[in-house]
Amino acid sequence: MKKRLLSLALTIALILSLFINTVSANADDKDKIKVTDELIVQMADGLAKENRPEICLSTKEVTKVYNNADTLIGYTASFYLDNTPYGYVFFDFTLDNYISEFVIEENVLSPYKQILDYADNPISTYSDDVKLYKNNILEYSSTINDNGAIININNYGEKKQEGKFEEFKEALAEEYNEVKPSTFGTVYDSPDIFIDRYDIPQSTILTNRYIGTYICYAEDRVKNESGKYACAVSALLNICGQSGLMLNNSIKDTYDAIWDSTGTSVDHVADGYTFGSTQISNIGSGMKSYMSSKKNKNISYGYINNPSFSEVAKVVDTPKQSVFSYGILKITGEGDIVRSGHAITVDGYMITKDNTNYLLIADGWGYAARYLNYENINFIDSGLTHFTGIPCYD
Repeated sequence: MKKRLLSLALTIALILSLFINTVSANADDKDKIKVTDELIVQMADGLAKENRPEICLSTKEVTKVYNNADTLIGYTASFYLDNTPYGYVFFDFTLDNYISEFVIEENVLSPYKQILDYADNPISTYSDDVKLYKNNILEYSSTINDNGAIININNYGEKKQEGKFEEFKEALAEEYNEVKPSTFGTVYDSPDIFIDRYDIPQSTILTNRYIGTYICYAEDRVKNESGKYACAVSALLNICGQSGLMLNNSIKDTYDAIWDSTGTSVDHVADGYTFGSTQISNIGSGMKSYMSSKKNKNISYGYINNPSFSEVAKVVDTPKQSVFSYGILKITGEGDIVRSGHAITVDGYMITKDNTNYLLIADGWGYAARYLNYENINFIDSGLTHFTGIPCYD
């Protein structure tokens, strides 16, 4: 796995070096090229071929991505091996380096295909006029015809009626100051995106670090084996799996024990599963309690409020296992904007020569290693709980 992650990191450096600065442009500007589906395919193909030269991955399903103010900001592209999905990449042209996130792993669906999987009976599967929204750091959504009803579904299965989604978009666009034209630091003078012409790639990776062997227990597996789910509990479960500290070698036993030790409370019950909420302050103390009472192991923990990337990197370098928690803005069914939290396991990081910083994370929803551009993280608060005394095995 480490070799594949290193190869993936080197590939990103190669792709990033192809592009410089998205700017406001006119189609007649000779120094600019228009971003087209064909260019996106070329960019994605380069990423796939450099990373997995032993297999012939193809790029399909180039999909436009919009922010909440209906401004075009980028594209996703899907990877396939024959008919098997093999991950995706999201090119966000509001970022200096363009790559917002990517996954290249077998059976990983693109955000839009994830959305279709959650539909009861989608009337259409994929078309060129698909409109995908990037709602926040890890959430995409699209409005589709589901069994005759026009609804919006995100890549985690949450559904909104079309009118409610329009209210959601408008509220978050205003809250995040997303107005037309885009205020991400790049102003487009046309509905198309133009970028500087690119040169021969020369960029290199400065730093790669990994925390042991990557393990992520996906939400579906956790729910099926334990009957419950809470993101902070899953983040700690991943650490136990990576460190050989599962209880009775059982997901259910480990999950139940961590759920109790962290004081996780029931948030709601849906589809026969219990969903929980964990106080951030209980992540460290709960893990310490679990290790002491269930594994007869004495550990300590620390907490960094709103950590910089360099602080996260220092924890990985030590090396220490850690959980990154953050808050974003979401809108309730009643139309109120509230803080919504999430917790993820930090499994490493990458820094490219152009000083772009990536976290390697296990997000708890899927199972694949996900590289996330730290510049892309638009949260209202964050924290890093790190542990001393928990081993990091290769």
